[in-house]
Amino acid sequence: MAFLIYLVLLILFFILVSILSTIYTHKTLSHVIPSNWPILGMIPGVLVNAHRIHDSTTELLILSRGTFMWKGPWFANMDMLRSLRHPPHSKQKLQQLSKR
Repeated sequence: MAFLIYLVLLILFFILVSILSTIYTHKTLSHVIPSNWPILGMIPGVLVNAHRIHDSTTELLILSRGTFMWKGPWFANMDMLRSLRHPPHSKQKLQQLSKR
């Protein structure tokens, strides 16, 4: 019985530490770059900035020097690369990929 109490206290301690570290991280880092949350990915950051999606995307790309890897929810295969840079022959490569 005492083992279960200690186990529950240990789990609560780890939850508290993770919440406090998340709050500290959000206060010290820039609010423009969204956090990669477990399971949800970066969707909460997009939803918070939904009213100004174009401005937040522009600020994000400026801070990341033109290229940013957006992580979607786990198991959804929604990771996206946002970029302002165009590699040479990108139109030809995209056409070749679309023909496959």
